[in-house]
Amino acid sequence: MEACFRSLELKEMRVSDAALREGALYDLIGRSRHEDPRAASVAAFAAQYRVDVDHANRVRSTALAGFDQVADSWGLDTAYRDMLSWAAELHEVGLAIAHDHYQRHGSYLVAHSNLSGFSRGEQLVLGTMILGHRRGLLPDAFDSLPDRRIDPTRRTTALLRLAVLLHRTRLRDHVPPIGWRADGDTLELRFPPGWLEQHPLTTADLQLEQKRLRKINLVLDYS
Repeated sequence: MEACFRSLELKEMRVSDAALREGALYDLIGRSRHEDPRAASVAAFAAQYRVDVDHANRVRSTALAGFDQVADSWGLDTAYRDMLSWAAELHEVGLAIAHDHYQRHGSYLVAHSNLSGFSRGEQLVLGTMILGHRRGLLPDAFDSLPDRRIDPTRRTTALLRLAVLLHRTRLRDHVPPIGWRADGDTLELRFPPGWLEQHPLTTADLQLEQKRLRKINLVLDYS
C-alpha cells in the first residue's frame, strides 16, 4: 500500500475545474444556511473509514479544552480551533489501511482526498497535523506549509499530540480537568494533586513528549 502511495505521489496532480466549482457551490450553500460544509465532509470521511467516533470525540474534547485556554496567549483564532477539531476527528483514519505508521496513511488520505468545502491549503494543514499527532517529530515537519501557517499549525499539533497521549488507555473519564497555559514557546499543564503519581505510564509518556516537542522548538512543562 505504501508503495502504491509513493507511486501516486510521483504523478502530476490535476484539480478538476468541475470539482472546484462543486466545492465552491457546497461552500456557498452551507454559508447561506449558517452551516459549515467542511464539518459534514469530515463526518462523512470518518464514517467511510470507520473511525472510532467515541474515542475521537474524547480526544477532540481534551484538545479543544487546551486550545480554549491557550488561544489568546498563542494568538490562535477560531479557524485553527476548527482545524484542530477536525484533525482530532480524523487522526485515526489511517488505521483503515494499516496499524503501522497509520499517521502517515491518514495524513496522505486527508491531504489528497476530495473533501468538499476544504481548500487544498486547509487539507495540507490537516494532513500535517495528522502526520504529527504521534511518534517522533522532525524539525522540518512543518516546512511544507506557507510561513504564516507554520507557527499556528505547530502549536495546534502539539495540543493534538497531548490530547492523544492523555487518552492512551482509550478509557472513558480517564483524563481529569487540566490547567493549560502558554507563554511564548512554553506550554504548561497542571494536573490535580496526586494524579500523575497515580498514572506512572502517562507520566513516562509526558517525559518522552518533552524531548519530542523540543525538536519543534516547544517546551513542555507539567506538574
